[in-house]
Amino acid sequence: MIRAGYLVVLFGLGLIGSSSAQAEIYRGAAACTVGERWTDSTTLPKAWVHIVARFGTTKFNPYRDYNFAHLLRNRVKTPEAQAIGTYWMSRALYAIGMHHLAKSGFEQVFMYRDLPETQGVQFAALECLNRINREYSNLGFSKDVAAKILNYPYQPLGLGQKALFQEAAFVLLKSGRAESLGTGAKEKLLAMTLGPGGYEPLARGFFAVEQADVQGSIAEFKRYFAVAAKFTAPYLKKFEDTAHLLLARNLYEAKQYDLSIEEFRKVQPDSNYFPISLSDLSWAYLRKFNYNEAVGTALGLQSGGMSRTFAPEAPLIVAMSLVEVCHYPEALKQLKVFTKAYYPAYKWLYSWKSNPITQNKTPYELTLAFIKKQPGIPSKVATEWLRSPVFLANQKEINLLTDERKQGNIALSKLKAFPGLHVKPDLAGYSDLSRQLTRLMSELATREKVLVDGINENLFEVNARIMAETADAADNSQLIEAEVFNAAGEDMIKKNARPDDYTGARKIAKDEKGAIWRWGKIPSGVDDGGEVWDDELGALKGDLTDQCPQKKSK
Repeated sequence: MIRAGYLVVLFGLGLIGSSSAQAEIYRGAAACTVGERWTDSTTLPKAWVHIVARFGTTKFNPYRDYNFAHLLRNRVKTPEAQAIGTYWMSRALYAIGMHHLAKSGFEQVFMYRDLPETQGVQFAALECLNRINREYSNLGFSKDVAAKILNYPYQPLGLGQKALFQEAAFVLLKSGRAESLGTGAKEKLLAMTLGPGGYEPLARGFFAVEQADVQGSIAEFKRYFAVAAKFTAPYLKKFEDTAHLLLARNLYEAKQYDLSIEEFRKVQPDSNYFPISLSDLSWAYLRKFNYNEAVGTALGLQSGGMSRTFAPEAPLIVAMSLVEVCHYPEALKQLKVFTKAYYPAYKWLYSWKSNPITQNKTPYELTLAFIKKQPGIPSKVATEWLRSPVFLANQKEINLLTDERKQGNIALSKLKAFPGLHVKPDLAGYSDLSRQLTRLMSELATREKVLVDGINENLFEVNARIMAETADAADNSQLIEAEVFNAAGEDMIKKNARPDDYTGARKIAKDEKGAIWRWGKIPSGVDDGGEVWDDELGALKGDLTDQCPQKKSK
């Protein structure tokens, strides 16, 4: 039995310990889940005890319990009852997918004056806010909630409670909110991330990358993965592909190519960063003079579904590898592959204002058209739009707004049908939710416009990047072409001086069809249509013979 006046959330292992300075220890792990459990409270009126005891059990019904929680809040004016009532109204809204309204309620609970009898409820509200942020990163924390998280008396908290604040602090750091919270906020939030779970080294790793601190980022990401090998907070799993990619890039910068290759290969095929990791991996192989691996990896970016992605360096890497082993005709063909694949996309973007397809439409409208398989939009451009983190986050919230519009009307009709404490329906909760929904609906159109404007602004930035990277690649293509003709000319001179060294080259030259690309055996996962299996991407390997005369003559 807990001390009088305390109502806290219980978890699988149950209630642990208490202190004279605070309420019972809250274990952040189950609020806003089916595992959520609550104790009886001796301060509530007896008529309410059995009703509150049903909250969070298998008997929980969001529509009925929204009504009951609303009645509790309105009829019992103690701080505890107010916190419980507001929490469970928000909990019901969360259960039916009304995340914007639920978030507002949870923030209200968390911002209540800190009292022993309300502290457990406030911790539960913070856990729910964390869960909403995990699913919809756009929603984040309000300014007031962020300030309270920053200034919360962190040190006396138990481990379960600290885990809640660790995650919240990490979110504020990762989102760039620290700067807006005042001088010293970053350092204070970093101190809050200390402890189990890996929050602190991962946060420091991201900051080191921002500061172009190569050695610092390597050290922090390695420290994070050492922690993650034993235990890491589930929330941080979503950042691990990013961390592997950034660690690999910094190892590459440090010329630790073997280690960078290992990290590039750890980026998962279902990651948004997988195409980037393949492109970078092929560069690492090239710097290691592993031409077969460089060619195979870059070829994967030109195969099957991956061929639709924006990877302008892939054919250039293949060409450079071929030049290194003196396969000059094949290298020139790869340069043509680059031109054929990327020039149309560049031209399409360059003529944006005069193109009938684009001149009267926004990037967001065109992205939706591409999703609907409407013609006219280069896949190299559209796939980059679809990979944009801003597009993904904003579109997820737009989808949520659409669902909330539908769910709001359903919720009102169901809420109206549930009785209150007596047989007849109690319409107080219905009226309250109706007012909230009316306000929300009036805000949704404005919010959606903000999200769409943010997408369009970002996609225009993506367009500029695509054009710049394509232009740089085109310049490099010309340099490679010049190198091909220069090197080929030198080889012709050597060929005339030492004709016996060129038997293999003469055999290749006899192929008039141009099918002289000696990749050897691409793994059996490539079907007749050229599709590459996911588990083979990044593992393809060429089979090139070195045709360079200068090497043979040594």
